Amino acid sequence: MRTAFALVAVALATTVFACSSAPEDSDSAAADGNVDQGDEQDITSTKNQLKGSWDVSAASKDLTSVVSYEFNANGTFSREVNRILNGVLLPGSPRPTENQKGRYTINASKHLVTLHITSPREMTETLAYEYKPGRVLNGVFLPGHEPSNRPTLTLTQQAAPRSHVAFPSIVYNQAVDVGGDGATCGGFVGLPCAPGYHCVAAAACCDLPGRCVKDSGPPPGALGLPIHP
Repeated sequence: MRTAFALVAVALATTVFACSSAPEDSDSAAADGNVDQGDEQDITSTKNQLKGSWDVSAASKDLTSVVSYEFNANGTFSREVNRILNGVLLPGSPRPTENQKGRYTINASKHLVTLHITSPREMTETLAYEYKPGRVLNGVFLPGHEPSNRPTLTLTQQAAPRSHVAFPSIVYNQAVDVGGDGATCGGFVGLPCAPGYHCVAAAACCDLPGRCVKDSGPPPGALGLPIHP
């Protein structure tokens, strides 16, 4: 009889331990940033904001080695990172980069994104993020003096626990797809054309979009050519 009671006690203890350890495993995964955290609607909204290509801004390019990000809505990402060089680059040659890939998770309540890099080597980074939507422009601006109307993404790497290292905030601009022949251009958002194309407005009003047309030759005034009215 005593043996039977002992077996029942061991079974109950095992059940209690198993039930109590499951939440701890879940909490541990959340603490490590291995799963998305926060309200489901906020997580989806954040991933929609991050989705797309981001290029480092001119003001931040000397503060980081990460030149661009590509975030996908399915939780995967890739980024281009400047490689550490040994030797001398030829004048005008592009600096070689390394492509890093992996997945990311969101902590919507703390505005943190954790990068789980799997290629070419495994490592983890946690970044604070701040998304700012693009501005809607009204009015007429001189060519080359238009204010930026692209969304920006500010990323700040978080230091390891008990570390006092401070990282700078890096600003990335949403990449703009430049249009080729027949693509939409201009308008109040100022969509550009690809090199070798120029934008022909559909009407005199600056707010209406136009179409990209291939250049037929040097623009008026180039190489000393006269400017025709």
